[in-house]
Amino acid sequence: GNVHVVQPEFDRGIEKRLRPYFERYQTIQLDNFKISADQLRECGHGAQAMVHSCK
Repeated sequence: GNVHVVQPEFDRGIEKRLRPYFERYQTIQLDNFKISADQLRECGHGAQAMVHSCK
């Protein structure tokens, strides 16, 4: 089937607050935590990403 996703708008300033948390407590960097549409397709074995509105 398809991969169903939402892409909510958010204040990118939050990344400034999250970065220290990732550096201290996570084993992955914040920049590597983000998932691109291409990566979603790969994980979904070529399935299309169906973007739904946030309501």
